[in-house]
Amino acid sequence: MGGNAIRTQNTDVERAKFHPSHTKRLLSFNITKQRVADLCNQEWKENPFEKEVNYSSWHRAMDGHEVFVGVISQLEGLYEAQKAHPKKFLPQDDPGENLREWMGQIAKATWWHKTLELEMPLNSLNSWFSGRVSKTRPELLEKVNDWWARVKTAADEAERYSAVRERDRYRDGSFDNGNARSWDSWCKDLLEDGLSVEELRERYIAEALMHDQHHLNLIDLSNPDTPLTIGYVSKSQEEWRGQQLDELLEQGFPRAMSRTPPDFDPEPFIRHGQWGDRRNEECPKDINSRLYGKHYRERCVRFWDVKKRCVSVNSEIVEVSVDGENWRPANETEKKGWDNGIFYWEQALIETGEPPENSYTRELNEAKLKEKKARREFESNLDVVRDSGLQSALMTAERELKIAFDNTHGQYD
Repeated sequence: MGGNAIRTQNTDVERAKFHPSHTKRLLSFNITKQRVADLCNQEWKENPFEKEVNYSSWHRAMDGHEVFVGVISQLEGLYEAQKAHPKKFLPQDDPGENLREWMGQIAKATWWHKTLELEMPLNSLNSWFSGRVSKTRPELLEKVNDWWARVKTAADEAERYSAVRERDRYRDGSFDNGNARSWDSWCKDLLEDGLSVEELRERYIAEALMHDQHHLNLIDLSNPDTPLTIGYVSKSQEEWRGQQLDELLEQGFPRAMSRTPPDFDPEPFIRHGQWGDRRNEECPKDINSRLYGKHYRERCVRFWDVKKRCVSVNSEIVEVSVDGENWRPANETEKKGWDNGIFYWEQALIETGEPPENSYTRELNEAKLKEKKARREFESNLDVVRDSGLQSALMTAERELKIAFDNTHGQYD
């Protein structure tokens, strides 16, 4: 967990507080606590085994109270995501004919009236928002368009900053197979587009210093100025970035990926597979029990992924079979495929501080320890009177160990 929370350890579950300054920034972008809670709850909604977190928990967290640490993790994740990639959380279209609906997805009339500093009375804007007045005043449309232009400029700056940070991640040799989001690809694209080496150098250093010499903040929609604030500035930063570009030029951009797709077969094909059992679960719960041992067929189609610059495959599970011979259409659960249970894995990791085992491994290890203890007590016993009871306990432990070993499908639960 990052530096946004204050953590304490209770006897049952770890709890934490969300930093008040980050609550303020979240609300400056999302306007209401309801929207923050709705966005955070999407993770829980998408998990069929978990109920949504009660809205009161999100509100308590944003009010500075201690809550379950998982709630804080969600708030921190939303904060970082919206800071780095605000466009994902903003309207995807520009203001148009349905201006009332477009504005309504962002905030209510009172917020708009204050933010746009409208000359029209608030009552008039409320009447228009409620539909009692249909005509849109030119002043309102002009103000909204000006505000939206500022928001998009701020969002573009945030995305540029985050793109540089991501390119830096792919700068070292751990991505020798290439990456579309690397500096190599970015530079080679610009050279292919006609830039000279000196023009590239100017663009490279400008982009890099925009990141190196600034801090990124979450956009305040009530005053959407630049999300960048000045940070550490040094002449050595420019020299260091120039040396990096020299290295890339000398190496020939080895991690660059082409924008041109190679030849590939776009025809659909069928791929066969078989799901595992409890031994293959990746989290502490048996969440894939309805899939254990089943065979499946998935329809696959290759396509060119423009963002990743590689040939990828879209797949859909279409049929399943218990024995691999008699097939039927897949139901909705089966179409989703194997669930890695990352939510439960992370939850257990937070609570225990250790990477969790799946339930099969955990139960088997417990049975092994029990059998080992029973065997040691029986073999070291010198009391004839206790011999029969210890032998019986060992046999019970051996039987339970065998059950734990064989319980691959939960058949003995």
